[in-house]
Amino acid sequence: MRRLNAESIILVWAFLGILLGIMFASVSSLGYFVQWLKLPPPPARVSEILNIVGANGAYGVSIKTIDGKIYVCNYSYEECWVSDQVPSNFRGSPSTVKPCNYSRPEFFFVTNPPQDSVDCIQGSVGQADGGVILAYEIDKNGEVWEWSHASGIGVFQDLFNFSLIGLFSGIIIGWIVASRVSKSRKQRRSLDTRLT
Repeated sequence: MRRLNAESIILVWAFLGILLGIMFASVSSLGYFVQWLKLPPPPARVSEILNIVGANGAYGVSIKTIDGKIYVCNYSYEECWVSDQVPSNFRGSPSTVKPCNYSRPEFFFVTNPPQDSVDCIQGSVGQADGGVILAYEIDKNGEVWEWSHASGIGVFQDLFNFSLIGLFSGIIIGWIVASRVSKSRKQRRSLDTRLT
């Protein structure tokens, strides 16, 4: 059987590092590592999520409280929950799914999704340079949670960065493995020499 030399070991580990970097970038680009965030408390207990609303790249959620009032939370406002007296151009919902599809990346255990969901809505918004995937949930305590992930041209930057990190990590691991293999071979040769 042919033994691998140090350069071959380093190249194999470098290749594995690049592959792991590409895999991590791919999973990351789908939003598997984006965390859910709790929105500020609404003015009253929430009874349901109505829709995802937005325009001009600014999106948020509209809710209905138990007293029948409608509020919108969007960070383009100075306050999160404002009465639904928003400009008419801030209408029009992106494509939404209600109830949520719990097999999507936003509900992967690493994202720390809210427990005991009472209501949920998902939406996606296409933009010129990519898109935004949004999800909102109400938990059993009446708190509203948001998950959002933007994808676009930055995916290629992530792919490059993670591949580069994988390459360098693979080279370092390969160098360590190659040096240990070389040291082990030297010790074996030394032991064989003493025995003969």
